[in-house]
Order: sequence, then C-alpha cells, then structure tokens
Amino acid sequence: MIIVKLLVGDKKLGDAVADTILKNKFTLNVFGSVFDSYHINASLTKEHTEVYVIQFITKSMLFNEIEESLKNEFPQTDFSICATPGAHCV
Repeated sequence: MIIVKLLVGDKKLGDAVADTILKNKFTLNVFGSVFDSYHINASLTKEHTEVYVIQFITKSMLFNEIEESLKNEFPQTDFSICATPGAHCV
C-alpha cells in the first residue's frame, strides 16, 4: 500500500481530481485540504500561493495507472504527485 499525495492549483480542480480518483475506483476515500506554499522567485523575493493537497491510500501497483489516468483526464494540468509507502495501512 502507498499514500499518494497530489498538489493542484485550487480547490475546484482538487474536487474534479478527487471525483476522477473515486470514479476510477483507485481508492475508497480521498482527503483534501488547502496549504500555504512559499518559494523564492528569480528576484529572490519570497512568494506565497495556496495549493490544494489531495491524499489517499491505494495499492502501489496502481500508481502508474493513476498517473496516466490523471494526465489523460486533465491534459493541461501540471500535477505534483508523489507516493510514500504505507507500512501499516488499515
């Protein structure tokens, strides 16, 4: 099992992504919340944006299928996606 984390630009897109994940039965539950994101731009000034983070637990063998499905469903969206192993997911 893995814990997948997706970062998207806003809640509206996050809701659409969550719908796709659930519709394709990649998981039974999707969790989402808004987080603050900070980075330094080219002029070395700190910038702040909000990102919507989606998390869910799924089978590790589905990761590539999930990634391809999201790229096909949302071709104009640049996702940040990662997964960490779930040692004991119940």
